[in-house]
Order: sequence, then C-alpha cells, then structure tokens
Amino acid sequence: MATNITQNTVPYIWTSANDDIIYTFTFKQKGTFAIADDGNGFCEIVLISPLDVTPVIGDYIFLDNPAYYGTFRIKEVTSSSQFVIDAAYIAPTIVYTTVRHLRIPTFTLYKGFKPLEGLSPLLPYTSVSDIKPPILYDDSSVPYISINVKAITSSIFTCSFNSEANSIDTDVFTPIRIQWDTETTTYLTAVQEYTLVLNSSINNSELLNKIAGGFYLTPIDKPLIYSQGVTLLTEFTISETYPRIRKYINGTLV
Repeated sequence: MATNITQNTVPYIWTSANDDIIYTFTFKQKGTFAIADDGNGFCEIVLISPLDVTPVIGDYIFLDNPAYYGTFRIKEVTSSSQFVIDAAYIAPTIVYTTVRHLRIPTFTLYKGFKPLEGLSPLLPYTSVSDIKPPILYDDSSVPYISINVKAITSSIFTCSFNSEANSIDTDVFTPIRIQWDTETTTYLTAVQEYTLVLNSSINNSELLNKIAGGFYLTPIDKPLIYSQGVTLLTEFTISETYPRIRKYINGTLV
C-alpha cells in the first residue's frame, strides 16, 4: 500500500546493540489548492494532489499556514484531496501552504538477512517486534517520528558456540531494518537496506574505532592469549566485511 511516511535518517552501518540506534521519519507534504469555508463555518482544505493514504474522520493533519499553523483534527472527509478540519474558518492571507497527514503506520523491526543477501542460512530474516511510536515535534513545532530500537536490539541475539577458525562470527552481529506499509529503511542507498548491529556493550564511538582499525573485539588493546589451550577471539579486519573468529592453540594462531 501507499505510505504517508518517508525515511529521514538511519543509524551508521555498524552500531552497538547497547547504544542508541535511532531512525527518524518525516511526514510527506502536499500542497493546498484552496482553503475555504465549508458552508458551516469550518475550514475546508482542497489539495493539489491527493494524500497518499485516504484520511478518515478523526485523523490529524499538520497545516503550515500563517492563519492555521499546527495540528488539526479531520471532522469530515470528501475524498483524499478534500476534507474539513475541526477549526473555524479564517480567511488566510496565503492560500498555498503544505499539509502533512499525521497517520502513524505500524513499524516492524526485522533482524537477519533476506534470502539473496548471502548469509541468510546463518542469520535468517525474522520479524522481531511491532512498534507504534508517538508523534514528536521539533523546535519549529513541525511533526516527525523518532524510533530508538536500543531496548529491543539488546535482547535479540541467540548465541551458539562456534569455534571454527576464521569463520564469520554470526553470534556477535545481525542486520536490522524497519518496515512500514510497503517501505523498508535503507542505509544511504537502496542497494543495502540494513544496519549491522553488534552484540556488544561498548558505545558507538568505541565501535567505530575498532571496525576502522582492525582490532579484536575486546575491552583492551592487547587481549589475553593463552600459552596453553585454546583461545577464541573475534576480530574486525579492514579487508573483510564481517567479524571473524580467530583461534589460537597453545598461543599460536591457526
């Protein structure tokens, strides 16, 4: 189906599961053709082009006009391009303005890879949680949506014991993305839809330093490597997309 919501910002390509992971969205704008009295003293809005989703009585719109600036309830709907708001008609000095339909769809957080994205057998595409966020307003009182999935991602990992040397460590990360209506969040371009989340308690600034420099995922620069027995470490390298398991036996990398 169509949507009245568009993606604004997404998290960085790598982010920590225990730090803020924030997506923001905006409401699409439509231009007005006319603002008039509906014949009963209320304000009737006629749009140049219809809203992407037909409104229903009780929905809210945000109107950006000197005479009508703010959020208004729809009290009568003629069509997706003509409706009456619950506000007394005041002859506006400027007729052309913009309207945002403040419909909030259900957003769904998904984890894992889709079948054509390579690692789907190891990290399958799975619905995690539905989200119904509130409307927020910026410093200019313009509405927007912000979704922080930190509280959800901190508990989405199911870890298994993998000791295969140089294999991708799928226990420590997963891709995430949000879907709403027929849309999916994308990272910068539609080529890559997802953000990669690391099962980690470090903050995002520390994480960026590690993935850029090719470090082991440990809280210290020089991790403990046993001189006897097996040591397993997870490493980011500059040349590889995903973290891999490094295995030491009796202090020697295998």
